[in-house]
Amino acid sequence: MSSSRIFLAVSLGIGLAARARGGVGEWTNRGLPAVAIQSVAADPGDPDVVYAAGATGTYKSADGAAIWTRVMGGTAALAIDPKRPATLYAGGPNLTRSLDAGVTWSSSVTGLTCPFVTALAIDPETPATLFAGASDLAHEPSQCGGLFRSRDFGATWTALSPDFIAHGGLAIDPRNPARIFAIEYDEFGNSLHRSEDGGESWAPASLGLLDPLAIAPDPTLADRVYVAAIDGVYVSEDAGVSFRRSGLEGLIVTTVLVDPRVSDLLYAGTLAHGVYRSLDGGQSWSTFNSGLTDLSVSALALSASGARIYAGTNTGGVFDFEFVARAPVTPGAGRPATRLLGPRP
Repeated sequence: MSSSRIFLAVSLGIGLAARARGGVGEWTNRGLPAVAIQSVAADPGDPDVVYAAGATGTYKSADGAAIWTRVMGGTAALAIDPKRPATLYAGGPNLTRSLDAGVTWSSSVTGLTCPFVTALAIDPETPATLFAGASDLAHEPSQCGGLFRSRDFGATWTALSPDFIAHGGLAIDPRNPARIFAIEYDEFGNSLHRSEDGGESWAPASLGLLDPLAIAPDPTLADRVYVAAIDGVYVSEDAGVSFRRSGLEGLIVTTVLVDPRVSDLLYAGTLAHGVYRSLDGGQSWSTFNSGLTDLSVSALALSASGARIYAGTNTGGVFDFEFVARAPVTPGAGRPATRLLGPRP
């Protein structure tokens, strides 16, 4: 191994031996220990490509998380075009776009009156359309927030529903892309909103729901939506009109991931309690933490092959859990095109 490659592995806390010690059936640390991971995005076409974002940097791995390369500065949200995976977006202090799988980046903020993007979602059928939730409440007196839409791959943006204060999560229903969910937060807590017309109009969707943190529409079952919340997991069977509890009460659940091949197979990341798994659509849950040494999980993502699930953590970097390989999902077909964020700032 060259000296430069050794330096890269050591500096990112990776080490090729770490992969050798890992195996099928347990979580294995894949490095980036100094990075508080806020977003993980797996390439929908290449099972070996994955991206991870945090405040101190944005990283890419082309070999299933064995080696990471820093591709740009700190970001908070990632989204990959489901039909053109070389096109990806990174939200943070300024929204940026790459057309070459992260090699080069350019600013994409025209029309964004609040440029600090904390959530991104891409229309799975028409990827030229994407949505950005913005929130910068920490910097007085220039506090701002908002929800924005682009119809030209992020080249220009227009504001939607200016009454929103700030956004911590976005998700587009892959079975019905005109249906969009957005989390708004303010000093009174978080609330969920829903649009049925592609973002033109919005209505509250928080009946029975307490402080949502992330949204996961079921990619195979119509009208089923899961929500990670400050007090467990919730589920809606009527497209978000109403919600009921679906377990993990008393835990702060930061993200929910629905397996696109097996609708009843769910994963939930939590603050301080690791990952939970449900085999029955959220009716029951069990811990899924073997090998996971950082139990504060901020993001989950499934590889294109379905053979590996990634977990971003608050202090331990990125972990993965390897399964028996499964057939890949066709990019853009029944697969969510959004990343889920962790708790609000």
